[in-house]
Amino acid sequence: MVISLWILLFSLGSIPQIEPKDFTWKNRLLIIADPKAETPENSAVHTEFMKRSSENQERDLLIIFISDNSIWLQNNFQNAKVSLWREHFQLSLDFTGVVLVGKDGGKKLTTEGLITPREVYDLIDSMPMRQMEMKQKN
Repeated sequence: MVISLWILLFSLGSIPQIEPKDFTWKNRLLIIADPKAETPENSAVHTEFMKRSSENQERDLLIIFISDNSIWLQNNFQNAKVSLWREHFQLSLDFTGVVLVGKDGGKKLTTEGLITPREVYDLIDSMPMRQMEMKQKN
C-alpha cells in the first residue's frame, strides 16, 4: 500500500507542465483570466469561445483559462504553474480579462472585461501571418 502511494506520488510529480513556450509557432492562444471563477464553465467568455470550435481550429486558436490557482487548456485541467503564466504575460493576481497571444508568442491584445469571439476573430484575421495562412488555403 505504501509503495503504491509512493509510485503514484512520484508519477504525478513527473507529469510535464505546460508552459507558454510550448505553443510558440504552433498556436495562437486566447488566455481568459478570471480569478473568481474556479472552473472554465463559470466563465461566460470561455463558454462563448468553446461553442465555436471550428472557428478556433481554423485560426489555430487554443483557449487557455486561468483561475486563481489552476489552468485549463480548452476544457481540460492542466498541470501548470499559474504564477509562471501570470508572470510571463504580466497579469496581476486580480486581472480579469483576455489576452490574445500570436503564434510568435507576443501579446496582440490585452483587455479587461468581456470581449466577443467576433472581435477576436476579426483581429486575428487582420494579422499578416493569418492573411498569409488564408491565401495558402485558397
